[in-house]
Amino acid sequence: MDNIKEGDKGNFEKLLPPVINTQNLSYDYNSIMHYGRSTFAIDRTKPTIVPLKKDVDIANPVSINCTFEAGYCGWKHLFMEPPAKINTWLRWSGGTYTDGTGPKNDHTIGTFEGHYLYSDAADRFLSIAKIQTPEFIAGDYCLIFWYHMYGKDMGSLRNAVGNLKRRWPSTTIPINIHSYFAVKVLPPVIQTQGLPYDYNSLTHYGRTSFSVDGKKPTIIPLKKGVTIGQRKGMSQLDIIQVQRFYGCKERKLIKMQPPGMVTPNCTFDSDLCGWTQVEILPPLKNNTWIRWRGETVNYHSGPVTDHTIKTFEGYYIYVNAFRNYNSVAKIQSPEIAPGTYCLTFWYHMYGRDMGSLFVNLVKNGIAWKIATLKGEQGNVWKQKKVFLQAPAGGKIEFEGIAGVMYRSDIAVDDVLLSPGKC
Repeated sequence: MDNIKEGDKGNFEKLLPPVINTQNLSYDYNSIMHYGRSTFAIDRTKPTIVPLKKDVDIANPVSINCTFEAGYCGWKHLFMEPPAKINTWLRWSGGTYTDGTGPKNDHTIGTFEGHYLYSDAADRFLSIAKIQTPEFIAGDYCLIFWYHMYGKDMGSLRNAVGNLKRRWPSTTIPINIHSYFAVKVLPPVIQTQGLPYDYNSLTHYGRTSFSVDGKKPTIIPLKKGVTIGQRKGMSQLDIIQVQRFYGCKERKLIKMQPPGMVTPNCTFDSDLCGWTQVEILPPLKNNTWIRWRGETVNYHSGPVTDHTIKTFEGYYIYVNAFRNYNSVAKIQSPEIAPGTYCLTFWYHMYGRDMGSLFVNLVKNGIAWKIATLKGEQGNVWKQKKVFLQAPAGGKIEFEGIAGVMYRSDIAVDDVLLSPGKC
């Protein structure tokens, strides 16, 4: 366990029925969900998982369908003979080495963690790289793939069908919409698990999926203003659907706070609930509280999700420390009625350069500090309760001060002001 990252050791706890259900099937080394040999490892050259069965390849099944996250899926390199200039397809993550060309991240995950294949053109001008899938059964297929060809000196990408002994003429395989994808499927063929339609689903097709012209939509949502085809992660309805399918304990479905409310009680999922930014005057360095969802832009700082919904769908507010070192950001609630209250909120202060978070009670520009949090608090959302006595016309203020470097994002979520003592 010494080679396993802190916080990931729980993944190695042995689970037995009825907690886990094998569906009466044998152990599957080839499962697409199987962890790899060095998953969760501190030193990825050393394994964290050693299969009992020898000579098996885990988390890298042989398949034509491949995201290249765990490996090449059995795809094999083909090497050209001279006088052709040889190149190879590299499995890569993040940006390529060459400026002005190549993607910044993969398509599957959309972050530096995701992998893709690419042919490196640096010092390999007019070279040829070929890679071949495993064999597949004869029949009619629709081949769908995502490609990235950016750069003013761009070459060409061709698809060929054939085998090593006899080659068919190289041909482009059309990426087109097939009629069977446009057929409406109803129960019992499809099972909704009794849940509402989920525009945010990880498995939802995008607006132009299967289209000939990528600029024209093939899917138009009935609900206006929604985004479809996201690949950021599972939605809360995705999670509940899987839980219902496998008979697991369900998470609670959390509804979004309605937009347009003016209240100190705010989840920030629809808007700022009437909270307003306060401009910081010189000589102090001005910053703002940003309404955000998902990961913050800084590595090793900030939350991965909000606290309310705990998926990419939920929003929170945070102070971005990148290039805003030692800056100050203030945001104030709408006015609150005079009285005795318990202020509850969740905060996230992760990063070794962490600054400070102050909670102030403000009236007529005069502020009284009622809570102080300083330094790194761990990579977790934590709850804070503060007792206060509010005067007439009073407001609650969150004052975030970024640290000396970028690893000092400060986040706040789920603010609740309740009458009475804490």
